[in-house]
Amino acid sequence: MTATAPQFRPMTEDERRMARALAGVTMIPGIPSKRFAGDIASEAASASAQISERQANALRSLVHRYRRQIPADVVALGQPIALTEQPQHDLDAAQQGRLPFHPEHQ
Repeated sequence: MTATAPQFRPMTEDERRMARALAGVTMIPGIPSKRFAGDIASEAASASAQISERQANALRSLVHRYRRQIPADVVALGQPIALTEQPQHDLDAAQQGRLPFHPEHQ
């Protein structure tokens, strides 16, 4: 199995805000998340900040985990975008009894 190099893209302003907020969070000493938070915050401070999708997902996850120490407006930036429609394949599977069907999700 060949590992592919991560694809980096410019960091968005929202991701910069989340990274800066995460840098001020109190974490248990010695956990990898603390080092990641420091590294991503220093990257966010640079003019040409880059981030991979995997790092962006980890950033959102940590913002959610430490949401009580981060301002609510910054936490809201890390929330997943809600789907407005349920994919058709899920509806078909639910009607065939393979998934629990919830009418409020139609």
